[in-house]
Amino acid sequence: MNARPFVKINIRSIIILSLLILPFIRVSAENKEFEEKKIQINENILIVEIADTDSKREKGLMFREKLDENRGMLFIFETPHYYTFWMENTKIPLSLAFIDQDFKITEIVDLKPLDTTLAVPSKKISYVLEMNKGWFKKNKVKAGDIVNGIKKESTIR
Repeated sequence: MNARPFVKINIRSIIILSLLILPFIRVSAENKEFEEKKIQINENILIVEIADTDSKREKGLMFREKLDENRGMLFIFETPHYYTFWMENTKIPLSLAFIDQDFKITEIVDLKPLDTTLAVPSKKISYVLEMNKGWFKKNKVKAGDIVNGIKKESTIR
């Protein structure tokens, strides 16, 4: 009796299983590169991933398949400016809130998946909050509302 074929099948099975599991491990690890934080707008408490470096801001929500309810991404910039956004390689329809240095939402725009048209704020902004398309309207969040919890000294009620 030869035990070798049995060993080959087991090793082959392990390799195949590893290849099937690897993409899920990688996706999970990719999402962990962003720090998470709770913020609040009116009575809505959100969990956001923080994009506060050039590489994190560049990647954003690209290549994601979905975004859970009441979760989003908060882009943080060092100085107020007319930062532009587009949806290249972003498969999820999103709504963006442009936020000024005083944490006030200046405007909300809806973007289509994979569209490379630039979304340009009408005023200088310091933050952008990306949520599932329609989230702001559904939750009665509008321009003029304040986002709490962005900075460490801000508190969530």
